[in-house]
Amino acid sequence: MRGESWRPNHKEWLIILEWTAVVLFLLAALYFLWFILFPPEPILPAPAPDEFIRLEFRQRLRAAPLPAPDPAWAVEARPDRWRGIVLHHTATEGGDPDGIDRFHRTANRWENGLGYHFLIGNGKGMNDGEVVAGRRWREQEKLPGAHVIMDDALKKSLFGAPGDSQANDFAIGVALVGNFQNALPTPAQLAALLTLLNFLRSEYNLGLTSIFGHGQVSAGKTDCPGKGLLLDEILLALANP
Repeated sequence: MRGESWRPNHKEWLIILEWTAVVLFLLAALYFLWFILFPPEPILPAPAPDEFIRLEFRQRLRAAPLPAPDPAWAVEARPDRWRGIVLHHTATEGGDPDGIDRFHRTANRWENGLGYHFLIGNGKGMNDGEVVAGRRWREQEKLPGAHVIMDDALKKSLFGAPGDSQANDFAIGVALVGNFQNALPTPAQLAALLTLLNFLRSEYNLGLTSIFGHGQVSAGKTDCPGKGLLLDEILLALANP
């Protein structure tokens, strides 16, 4: 008869250990069975800030339907004149053709004003997604553009143009109103941009490799068209309409 001071003998210890092992095995089996039947949601790392920007940019690219091209964009040009397109931002919160024209005349001392060929509004000064063809586009045989200064080597390597040529004579300047160092283009702006780029590419036989951001081709350092205008995503959207 066991008293209060009972302690299991060697055989009883073995039985206890065996039952403990059985219980632990059953618990482990139940644990794995539960996770097979009800797998937990994977814990993904939070996107980095630049990934958030890219995801938002992609959503904006798809958010608005592409407008129809404006017949006023069709201006007869000399054969093989246009070799590429350079994208800009105005680096302003808002703007319109008249205001930017005045700024270019006074600050830049350009007597013919607005240096870009096309301007795309963001709803602050122009309608959101509105495309205006400036005088330098409408009167391109009389007025050269004034939007980029390019090294001779880049003229040859990127555009196949003579080194002594003027970049504004063979590169179409397209500017979006906004400061894309701290913001993104609106969905309507991006839709209008895709339509305009498709039109210019078709009209003047320009490939995707002829579209650049200002900072990629400028002879001087510039942040234009801003880190929020993702050219690679734009080119991907053009390649996969």
